[in-house]
Amino acid sequence: MLDSCEHLLVGVAVMLEQLLASSPRLGVLATSRARLLVPFEAVFPVPGMSAEADDDGPGDAVEPFRRRAAAGGSRWESVGVG
Repeated sequence: MLDSCEHLLVGVAVMLEQLLASSPRLGVLATSRARLLVPFEAVFPVPGMSAEADDDGPGDAVEPFRRRAAAGGSRWESVGVG
């Protein structure tokens, strides 16, 4: 798993091409706002999430964070963004 590859596109692409050439069965999951343009790249667009909902409540980006905090035993409340 490689996350936020858009910050190092060329370096990540070179590294992946070398790894994939030497290990043909290797699979890689990478996230990026830009395509890596490496052979056999499959792109799955994911829509963005909002921090605030239209009704001034928490947006869809807040709920996964809240669930994760609750699973860890933390009591977390959204108090707004900004």
